[in-house]
Amino acid sequence: MHPDYQFPRADLAVIKLGTPVTGIAPAPLALAAPTPGAPGTIVGFGRTGGGANDLGLKRSGSITTAPCTDGISNDTAVCWNFTGAGANSCNGDSGGPLFVDSGFGTAVAGIASGGRNESCLAGDFAFDASVAAYRDWIEAEGGPDLQHATCGGVPQAGDPRTTILAADATLDEAVPAGAHTVEVPPGMNELRVGFNGIDDGQANFDLYVKAGRPATPDDYDCRVAGAGQYGYCQFLFPAPATWHLLVQRVSGSGPYQLTATVFGGDPPACGNSVRETGEQCDGSDDGACPGECNAACACGLPCTEGGLVPLKLRLGHPFLARALLLNPSGTYDRLDPRATDFSMTVDDGTSPLEIMIPAGDAGWVRSTTRDGAYRWTGRLAGVRGVILKCRRMRSRDWRITLKGSSIEALRRAR
Repeated sequence: MHPDYQFPRADLAVIKLGTPVTGIAPAPLALAAPTPGAPGTIVGFGRTGGGANDLGLKRSGSITTAPCTDGISNDTAVCWNFTGAGANSCNGDSGGPLFVDSGFGTAVAGIASGGRNESCLAGDFAFDASVAAYRDWIEAEGGPDLQHATCGGVPQAGDPRTTILAADATLDEAVPAGAHTVEVPPGMNELRVGFNGIDDGQANFDLYVKAGRPATPDDYDCRVAGAGQYGYCQFLFPAPATWHLLVQRVSGSGPYQLTATVFGGDPPACGNSVRETGEQCDGSDDGACPGECNAACACGLPCTEGGLVPLKLRLGHPFLARALLLNPSGTYDRLDPRATDFSMTVDDGTSPLEIMIPAGDAGWVRSTTRDGAYRWTGRLAGVRGVILKCRRMRSRDWRITLKGSSIEALRRAR
């Protein structure tokens, strides 16, 4: 959050995502604030105004900027007057963009902040935080990612190698389901299906996706059910087929929006320094990994300070090291030791020894993932008879055991 925030001043924040985004070209930041009278486009998921409770649908519309008044500064905000023509922002639109023509293409000039009329109807005076006014702070917080013209190596939406199907429909008692299809040709890298519906507290719709035949609540390849009017399904290297998309009414009524995107392009190539389908990172394009990018183009999971608790260490023959990897925040809930480089350093106070098992090593063959037990047996540094066990406990913590030949044998082989 901006350190000077005090509504309506400095009403903006920089959000850093935990998972990298690919396939969507980022919009540049405006270098200067638009002058009064400049046209712009606002986009958001808020309500339409008045007494309507129709959040959750993506809407866009045109505005014309105007001088700021009523205590709002032209130096830090972009303003407009809503006369009933064009568009306006309302509750739920906060944080959404105002796009303008910068002379070098479309740029983000404003971040939706507020207005003076609670109904958001004609007669409202609305204002956005000016991107140009806070650009230095945004760039300092955003870092080098803001210099990227693309997000990863997946063809961006709008690229000729990417196909987008967008559908809008309404469900009610008379029409309880909406069925749609999307064609996926051979050789595609990804299929993404996104769903959002009216979020009025009454409507509850579910999403089902199936390849080759109609999806049903009992037959699907991906299902998003339960409370909430948002759903997302992703398929890497999808089968060439007609894919069926079903939006099913559970309760309530109202409109929904469905977007299916098929990404083509070249097959991914780990090691080319560009994140592509199925990769969390790739060399310099590390996808903001919390740890290092490993040889399989996956992000390693680093141990945090105090997160690894030694339980037992015997440096003689045989060698034994046992530790507990604490997991109070759920960081390691989906940990699969086979999918990432596994590194353990044993320090006896004289000569630390680092033990490394690369991602995908064949020694993990005896793992039983259903009960959270991973067992590696193989050779380290030329020494046979080394066994590594990683077991997920009911507490969600992990017990890690490494045993085998003496540590001196490992050092000599190294």
